[in-house]
Amino acid sequence: MSVISDELEYDKESLAREHVQFVSKFNDEQRCVYDVIMKYVESKNSGLFFVYGYGGTGKTFLWKSLSAGIRCKGEIVINVASSGIASLLLPGGRTAHSRFKIPINVSEDSVCNIKQGSELAELIIIAKLIIWDEAPMMHKHCFEALDRTLRDLMRFTNASSFELPYGGKTVVFGGDFRQILPVICKGSRQDVVNTTINSSYLWEKCKSSSNSNGNEELHTQEFLNTLRCSGTPNHEKVLKVGSPVMLLRNIDPGNGLCNGTRLVITRLGTHVVEATVSVGYNAGHAVVIPRLSLIPSDSRLPFKFMRRQFPLMVSYAMTINKSQGQSLSHVGLYLKKPVFTHGQLYVAFSRVTCRAGLKVLICGDDGDDTCDSTLNVVYKEVFRNV
Repeated sequence: MSVISDELEYDKESLAREHVQFVSKFNDEQRCVYDVIMKYVESKNSGLFFVYGYGGTGKTFLWKSLSAGIRCKGEIVINVASSGIASLLLPGGRTAHSRFKIPINVSEDSVCNIKQGSELAELIIIAKLIIWDEAPMMHKHCFEALDRTLRDLMRFTNASSFELPYGGKTVVFGGDFRQILPVICKGSRQDVVNTTINSSYLWEKCKSSSNSNGNEELHTQEFLNTLRCSGTPNHEKVLKVGSPVMLLRNIDPGNGLCNGTRLVITRLGTHVVEATVSVGYNAGHAVVIPRLSLIPSDSRLPFKFMRRQFPLMVSYAMTINKSQGQSLSHVGLYLKKPVFTHGQLYVAFSRVTCRAGLKVLICGDDGDDTCDSTLNVVYKEVFRNV
């Protein structure tokens, strides 16, 4: 079976359904990139793009959507990646070296081993789109070798092919410059930088089509959902009836609902959670916890964002600092590392109402759990004027 037949052997109806489903899930940035690329594909104009985004921004999802949208019409997309593992994530993906016959040892004058009139040459000529993922990890001479080859291959179908990047084909590169760069044997830092795709003459031909053009596009919803900030619940949490939880905000201090209050879930709703207070003078009281709009106070974040979530976190254990002010009948203290500031060990020990209710596990430097001593930290000067 020919390489062209292989690329056309797809279930168009299934791909059409997938395409509709994919497009419906786009965020604003993905939709913008998709629309721009498809516009060039449909108009048959020359287009060279680089989709720049860090891991998790949905580049692979975008490649699948573009591929499904073109293949469901009976047209061809060539999907390649710079590494074998990455190519497995692409529908019909191959490594770039394998698909384009790129020489192993490339130079500034290299060309691909694709002969005019061959099946592979015909496949490339009729392809509507070429997608090359994980581009930053490959030597710029690989991209330039394919550029020279395509300018030659396309000369019979496009009279101006020698003047256009990749002979006038629409080509989309993708990747993240934060990840692995080309490996240069005994190369210096400058040697590595000079081999990346953005050091190639092709880079100035790339049109801006990124998930990271500015702060609004850099901080996508998917990225914000992954952030974990002190004092703010995670985007996604798993709760069930009977789960012990801790309140993260002062909701009703007069009724004991303040930051650090421990509760037990009794009922789960869409907009509220019912629970019973497990400590303090309100122990046993039933309360209702609503979802709140919470803004992280972490000063290390270069921006502010709001998360609407239940102000709760699962709390089978708590930090020493959170336990301050509470009286407990049983305390199990896990000291993976020694305390690091004044008063911590004292607070932990003084939470328990009787000595028999205290159990301590101390881990040594080598992970030994048979240690029977630990360091305490006391700032004696703080008692100077007491």
